[in-house]
Amino acid sequence: MEAPFDKIGLQQKLSKLPAWKATAFGLSIAERMLPNYVLFSRDENVVVPAVLRSALNIAWDWLQDGATTRDLLVLAEECDAAAPETEKFTSLYVSSALDAAVSVGFLLRFILDGDIQHVAEVASLARDSIDLYVQEVERFPS
Repeated sequence: MEAPFDKIGLQQKLSKLPAWKATAFGLSIAERMLPNYVLFSRDENVVVPAVLRSALNIAWDWLQDGATTRDLLVLAEECDAAAPETEKFTSLYVSSALDAAVSVGFLLRFILDGDIQHVAEVASLARDSIDLYVQEVERFPS
């Protein structure tokens, strides 16, 4: 039996980290989620929004030098806008694409305000994406 996901416990552990380490944790997860958006876009014949890759690159740059010239809130909102409306598509990856886009927005918001809940949400969304995919592929009941 697997241990249940403990977002509160994760937040507590992440809150003990310096911001750059929490950012690196969130970035590592978001990078692994972006290919799901690519698979969704291939299935649905839509373009992967360049804003997602750009936002991740900006976050990596921020991690390296602690500064950015971009308005991160505007960029986060652009990432949110790139999230597909799940009811409009049939791809197995549509929910994962939504999670990927929203996760990048959460990560940028963490860089802005330091609220560790944003990073924990990235981890939670990644877990949700994996869980839903396994349920669909293996035909497990929800």
